[in-house]
Amino acid sequence: MEGLGETKKVVKPRRKKPRRGRKIAIVLAVIVLAVAGYFTYQALSGGKAAQITYTTEAAAKVTIIKSVSGSGSINLNSSESVTPKVSGTVSGLKVALGDKVTEGQVLFTLTNADLDTAVMQATNSYKQL
Repeated sequence: MEGLGETKKVVKPRRKKPRRGRKIAIVLAVIVLAVAGYFTYQALSGGKAAQITYTTEAAAKVTIIKSVSGSGSINLNSSESVTPKVSGTVSGLKVALGDKVTEGQVLFTLTNADLDTAVMQATNSYKQL
């Protein structure tokens, strides 16, 4: 039995320190493999680096043709509805799909037989005055 006040000393096992010689051997092996790989590559490739070739041509004046093609979807940034105050048949379309238009620009003309008759009668009445 242990007496009062006595303590038992616990001894931890010592860790083994890595061997320095082993690390040096691994580093040397990597260096030897790298050097051997380099010389093997040189022997297989004939010791020549890749040849770079250049092609030159005399300067000349030529016509450059620019062309661009593509496909895809188009989304409108804005659109407006056109609602005439009179009815009729569209007889002339002054713009094409995709054209930019400005305020006051004529977009189309309408034909209405009743309105044409009314305008003709009013003109005749004015001339008789």
